[in-house]
Amino acid sequence: MPKKLVFITGGGTGGHIYPAVAIYDELSKFLSKENIFYVGNPKNLEKKVAEQHGIKFLDVYVAGMPRKFTFKFISWVFKLFVSILVSIYYILKWKFKKKYLLQFLC
Repeated sequence: MPKKLVFITGGGTGGHIYPAVAIYDELSKFLSKENIFYVGNPKNLEKKVAEQHGIKFLDVYVAGMPRKFTFKFISWVFKLFVSILVSIYYILKWKFKKKYLLQFLC
């Protein structure tokens, strides 16, 4: 059976992170924990929760979009672009046959 790689992500609050942890717990019954990663912002709650549950964490510095067109918005666009490149790097870094991405948007 080919190795499977799973990236789990969900945004900065417990309402998104804890369902992701529950999915991780279920997936780890069937897949190697070495192949399951949480992708998120290390400045938010998700890194702390992932480490508490022994989940491998991949840093992507991203934040919510500013509501007004200011310098902060321009800075956000640049950070978003960099975050997309980092995410693509993570996907390409592991050359597995199958890749899965689970995202919680609730």
